[in-house]
Amino acid sequence: MKKTLIIILAIVAVILIGIFTAQGVKNSAIRMEEQISNSVDNIKTEEKRRFDLIPNLVECVKAYDEHEYKTLTDVVAARGQNNGATADEIKTMIAAVAEAYPDLKSQKNYQDLMNELAITENKISDHRKVYNRNIAKYNQFVRQFPNKQFLNMANYDVQTYERLEFENTSVDAPKVSF
Repeated sequence: MKKTLIIILAIVAVILIGIFTAQGVKNSAIRMEEQISNSVDNIKTEEKRRFDLIPNLVECVKAYDEHEYKTLTDVVAARGQNNGATADEIKTMIAAVAEAYPDLKSQKNYQDLMNELAITENKISDHRKVYNRNIAKYNQFVRQFPNKQFLNMANYDVQTYERLEFENTSVDAPKVSF
């Protein structure tokens, strides 16, 4: 009777260990799928940021560029127009234009735009690397023994993911031209 009870308890313990192990494998697969989904969402968020931000920055730089062009054209025109004015009057006109537009910042705007482009593209690249790493980790996990067997026994649908290739995803990057 005692031996039978010990055998039954051992069988129940083995079954419970098997069930908990299988459930642990399934939970790990679910957690990895969520990481992959989160990685995809991060990529989409950064790409949306890129498409919302970059065109607006380009338009701001263009507008400021036009403003500076007009300012410089006005200064050059003021220098070239004599109309019988004395040198002091011309200097006064130039000083008035310079006071109205004291600081030309077009170069800084271009630098800021280029910096923002680099930051945005680096963020997208980093999120793609995380995605690819999560895919590789997931695929390795679901193919390993005994994980594959537990997932198959639980009728768990293992999803197949394709690695995100960099050359196929950046075709939608905005083109910046002036």
